[in-house]
Amino acid sequence: MIATLAIMTPIAAGSESPDQSDSTERLVAEREALLAQLQGVTQDLIVARDTERARVARDLHDDVSQQLAALSMSLNGLKRQADGLADGRQLANDIAALQQRTLTLTEDVRRISYDLHPVVLQHSGLMGALTRLCSEMGRQHKLAVTCSTMGDVESIDAYVALCLYRIAQEALRNTVTHAAAQCAEVQLRLVGDAVALTVADDGKGFDLINGRQSRGLGLVSIEERANLLGGTSNIQTASGAGTKVSVSVPARRR
Repeated sequence: MIATLAIMTPIAAGSESPDQSDSTERLVAEREALLAQLQGVTQDLIVARDTERARVARDLHDDVSQQLAALSMSLNGLKRQADGLADGRQLANDIAALQQRTLTLTEDVRRISYDLHPVVLQHSGLMGALTRLCSEMGRQHKLAVTCSTMGDVESIDAYVALCLYRIAQEALRNTVTHAAAQCAEVQLRLVGDAVALTVADDGKGFDLINGRQSRGLGLVSIEERANLLGGTSNIQTASGAGTKVSVSVPARRR
C-alpha cells in the first residue's frame, strides 16, 4: 500500500481566504454606494430647501408685507379722523399704538424674508450681502464683526455665492448663540479657481468631538454645503480658544 502524505500549509495570522477577501470588498463597495446615495439625498434636500426659502421669501415680500403696509396706512387714516373728534384723544392713542405694532410686525416680516432669501445678493453681490449680514449680526447681538475680501469675489458663480452666504450665516449664528464672543471676523478670498471662506470668533470654543450635538444642524449644514459644491470644510476649536470655520470650494459650480 502506498501511503500519501498531505502537507497542510498553515494560513498566516491576519490573512484572508479568497472568499473572505471578496466578501470584505463587497461590503466596502456597498457601504460606499450607500454613503454616496445618502450624500446625494442630503444635497438634494439642501437645494430643495433653498428653492422653498426663495418661494416663501417672495410670498412674504409680495403679499404679507404689502398687506401690512396697507393696514398701517389705514390705521394712519383712522388716527387722523379720531384727532378731529372732541373726545377722540384716547381713541387716537389706541390707534397709534396699533400702528406702531403693525410697523414692528412689518419689520419682522421684512427681516424674516431677507433671512430666507437675501435679495441683496442679486443687487449688491456677495461682498455686499456679507457686509450687511455682519453689520446686522453685530447690531442685533452687540458683537464686533468685521468683513474683508480678497480677489474678484463678484465673479463667483451665483449658486456658489448663495451657499457661501449660508455658510457664513450659520457660522455667525453659532457664534452669537453659543460662543459668548466679543469679536468675530469673516474673510473671503478668491485665489485662482478656488474661493476660501473663514469665520472666526474669540469665544469660549467647544469640544469638537462631544459638542456637535449641542451645535445642532448648523455644523452639519456647513459641511454638507461644502460637499455639495465639491469642496472641503474644517472646524478648529477648543474649550476657551475660540472657533474658526474654514471652507474651500470651487468658484464655479460643477
